[in-house]
Amino acid sequence: MERLAFLDVDRTIRKGSVALGFCKYLVQVGLVGNDFVERDSLVRKRYEDGQIEYQDMVEGVVTIHGSVLSGLTPQQLSEHYDGFIRDVGGFFEWTVSLFELLRANEVRTTLVSAGIRPAIEAIANYVQADSIITSEPELLGGRYTGRVARILHDIDKRQLVGERFGDVGTDSVKIGFGDSTGDVSMLELMDHVFIIEPHQKEMISISEAKGWRIVRERDNLPEMVNALLN
Repeated sequence: MERLAFLDVDRTIRKGSVALGFCKYLVQVGLVGNDFVERDSLVRKRYEDGQIEYQDMVEGVVTIHGSVLSGLTPQQLSEHYDGFIRDVGGFFEWTVSLFELLRANEVRTTLVSAGIRPAIEAIANYVQADSIITSEPELLGGRYTGRVARILHDIDKRQLVGERFGDVGTDSVKIGFGDSTGDVSMLELMDHVFIIEPHQKEMISISEAKGWRIVRERDNLPEMVNALLN
């Protein structure tokens, strides 16, 4: 019997926006300017003020983060993955233990995030995830153009995650981890669901209605998952 875990990243295995944190780190190491920070803040504020929907906010910030990469190469960015993890971090205390537990129980892990690929790759390398599904900045001639070829919306998460089920048996067990309404479509495909520190009232209501387990930062998530696996 195969066991698979699909995990959102922002506010699920790491606090805050990993893509924003990664872009800010690129400022620190001198690769990019910081003019994007104000634009990012304005989009998030519009969502917080109820002026735009959650998915519009996601599309806005992903587009901004993609523009930050303009002219850079994947190699340039990958050289800073370790430094980003070391200097920025931001993980929950149990994140590393959770992935160690999943590996020990031969659970295949996939990170599913609307964040731009380089930022999610840095996280995947650190936690040793098996694969990622993410937003794809456009590459042309070996350099990022500043545009985003694919923004991973909630419906895309469901479709692409669903495609991963094609090569597993019908007795497979699928475990999902998320935090927001942007994860619901994907999580509906899972056999077991953990909702981490939900910050939206709507997400709390959805989780309660569907019987999804709500996890707070103080809780021992690896212990909960271990009980499920064993």
